[in-house]
Amino acid sequence: MLFENDNNYLNLLFNVGQSDNYNSFNNTGAIASDEEGFLRGNMFDDEYVPYKNLTYIKPKIKSEKERDLFKIMEVYFAINDYNLFLDVHPENTNILNKYRACTEKYRKLTKEYEEKYGPLSIDEGNYKTFKWIESPWPWEKEDSKYV
Repeated sequence: MLFENDNNYLNLLFNVGQSDNYNSFNNTGAIASDEEGFLRGNMFDDEYVPYKNLTYIKPKIKSEKERDLFKIMEVYFAINDYNLFLDVHPENTNILNKYRACTEKYRKLTKEYEEKYGPLSIDEGNYKTFKWIESPWPWEKEDSKYV
């Protein structure tokens, strides 16, 4: 048997993390920047607990296109993290305002990106025709090896 009695198991089960900073979120409102939150995987300073003193590595961005896409990813992560927080704390107007600001920033960044480089996904574009393959199709040609 792993535990001598059920009380030891229950103490372990219900006291997990109390000595650590695991349950120490006190809602002070300290929020990381979009970049910092994205890189570490958490927007809230009070909830972030680094794993074994490990740190994250900033990616090496090589082009303007990568930089623009990275900014979109940062803002999208912030939107998701704020959304999760609001699921648990729906009365927090500070986070709701940050969520709204991030969604507006996301719309602006994606619009700028799509104007420069094209759509981010297939449902974002305003397609009337597809020009992926020229007509006629390969099997429609008379000298085609596919017929």
